[in-house]
Amino acid sequence: MHFNKVKISEILNDIETKTDYLFFYNHKDIKSDTKVSINVENKPISAILDEIFQNTDVKYSMLNNHIVLFTDNATDKNMKSQSSEQTSIRVTGTVRDTNGEPLVGANISVKNTTIGTITDIDGNYSIDVPDEQSVLLFSMIGFIPQEIKAGDRKKLSSVTLQVLSLILPQTLQRSSLNPFRKQVGSTFTVSYS
Repeated sequence: MHFNKVKISEILNDIETKTDYLFFYNHKDIKSDTKVSINVENKPISAILDEIFQNTDVKYSMLNNHIVLFTDNATDKNMKSQSSEQTSIRVTGTVRDTNGEPLVGANISVKNTTIGTITDIDGNYSIDVPDEQSVLLFSMIGFIPQEIKAGDRKKLSSVTLQVLSLILPQTLQRSSLNPFRKQVGSTFTVSYS
């Protein structure tokens, strides 16, 4: 193999077409547009990769014919991401209606995120939130939504949702269609107070 000032991505593609090896890498971490020059003949793939990625922080891992390329920076980012996930807080509790009955299928979500869950058959829930400042939104059709900070454990242990009662004017119509009588119609408006 002889390449003179060729993009790393082109060299990897050439290796894939001429061998059974497949490369896997994140384009954000591996600068595959970087141009390199190599001259290797009858060397194992590890020696070829060592020459391609000399003077870089790119490392590789081989499993059969699969080669994963990565950088120490990517590993550090992944470890930091995992450690931040471990600092999340688990919040548990029960959601009930005003009669004390458990609400099955009530939605619990962390406001402004995609994190969420629903209550089980006993109205219980468990959700991992990023921190104590996170705001949990409790909602269910027919009930008034409620927001509570994750740090307020006392309120979160048992959340009570109030029934949503809308006061809507209703119009009832009644008509009589008797062939022997004149058609008569009545309209009633009912309002709740």
